[in-house]
Amino acid sequence: NSYNSCQKLSKDESFQKFLNEDFLKLYKNNGYLINENLQNLKNTMQDIMIYYKLRYSFSKDVKDMSKNKNLDILNIDEKDGGTLLYKINNQACVGIELTRHDSRMAMKIYGIENLDKECKLFIQSPSFKDLSYTKKDFKWYYLE
Repeated sequence: NSYNSCQKLSKDESFQKFLNEDFLKLYKNNGYLINENLQNLKNTMQDIMIYYKLRYSFSKDVKDMSKNKNLDILNIDEKDGGTLLYKINNQACVGIELTRHDSRMAMKIYGIENLDKECKLFIQSPSFKDLSYTKKDFKWYYLE
C-alpha cells in the first residue's frame, strides 16, 4: 500500500539526499532567479519608458533605449513602435510590444513559450503574470 511505500522512501538515503540538497537548491534558486529576472525586466521597461518620454520616439539601436544586454529588437519604427524581445538564458522569453493604444503610445509585455526551464518558470510565475495582465486583458503601460 502507499503508506508502506512512503515509509520505504523516508528511509531511502538517495531520496533523502535528493530532497535535502537537489530539490531544495532547485526550489530556492528558482525563487531567486524569478525575482532577479523580474527586477531586470522592470528596469528595462523603465529604461524604454524614460527614453520615449524624453524624445517621443524610439531608436533603431536597442542600446540607446536600454543598456540591458538581454534586450533585442524584433522590429521597430522610430515613431510607430514595434516589438522588442527580452531574453532569458539567451532565448527570447518576453515580448515587449510598443504600439498606440487608445491613441497614446503604450507598452505591453507577454510571455513567449520556449523550452528553457528558467523562462517557463518565469513567465508562469504570479509576479510576471501580475506585471503583464489584469483580470480581463493585458496591462498597458502608457508612455505619453
